[in-house]
Amino acid sequence: MKMKKYIVTILALIVALMLGTTASATNSSIPEDVLVVAESGLKMVQSAVSSNPGRWGFSTADEAEALVLGDGYRVNYVGAEQVDNFSGNSITGLIDPNMIETWEFTLDLNKSPRLFLTIAYEDGAYRVVHYGGNAEEFGMAKSRAMETLQNNSRTNIEEETLIKASGIYYFVTTDGSNDLIFPVVSRTENSRSDSMMTISEFVSMLKNNQSSDQNNVRGFAHESNLPNEAKSTSFNLTYIVGGGLLFAGALILVGYITHTTKRNMES
Repeated sequence: MKMKKYIVTILALIVALMLGTTASATNSSIPEDVLVVAESGLKMVQSAVSSNPGRWGFSTADEAEALVLGDGYRVNYVGAEQVDNFSGNSITGLIDPNMIETWEFTLDLNKSPRLFLTIAYEDGAYRVVHYGGNAEEFGMAKSRAMETLQNNSRTNIEEETLIKASGIYYFVTTDGSNDLIFPVVSRTENSRSDSMMTISEFVSMLKNNQSSDQNNVRGFAHESNLPNEAKSTSFNLTYIVGGGLLFAGALILVGYITHTTKRNMES
């Protein structure tokens, strides 16, 4: 009887740990194995920031420890070929399907985004490929977008999508008939940062940017060097779950041996 209770307790702890990992993200469409890597990445960032909080824009190490995993989004990259050939009215027609699967999370302090955590699928596993950067404007842009939609009495807005073109993020949502696009750009950098764009305005802007690109960079998925870049770190869900099960099995075996030895001694 005691052995059964011991096994049930171990299994309950494993389930609790798995649920605790997935409950921290607000976007339910994120794959579980991405969330596992994101949680591990959070701990890695907390350790890095705690060692030198001032470098990362924090006052104390306690603020670093208080960071939590914020919203996560699949990054949809706009492709140059898709822009050249675009003739539709949906943002999906601009997305390059051949780009590496990438997820962007924010790390939040007191419900305010502070840092980025980027995860990509490389060599058969999800990895933390970057962390750092200032995510405050990212969060502000999302808030401005939602506020604009509310002020326009748009009540049937669908969940926002994140796209990236020429190194700039854009939030995209739809009211059922039109795609509405909001750039994540500081007010000091772009006077249109508070304005939503239609798909036609967005495509026109991208084509103008492409034709005036002095560096002749083709492909809107081109990335500049990111600040505070972390070493690529691999976390494989299979290994994590397998390791947890092996550990649980070892505990059960030890408990069984101890129980058997004690029973033999008593007899």
